Amino acid sequence: MDGEALEIFNFEGGHLHNLWLMPITESERDYKIENGWDALEQRFEDCGLDYLNPERTSCF
Repeated sequence: MDGEALEIFNFEGGHLHNLWLMPITESERDYKIENGWDALEQRFEDCGLDYLNPERTSCF
């Protein structure tokens, strides 16, 4: 969600991909199923998702 700067770490001899595991609400899951991951990610950006807050409210 913060782009390649945090996703890909290049080092001598290779690279490492950091993958995010983030809990989502049922309504966010349903939106993703209907509209795709890119649409859900855009929705997160539009609503200012605080993905570091485990008690965050839904973007819907």
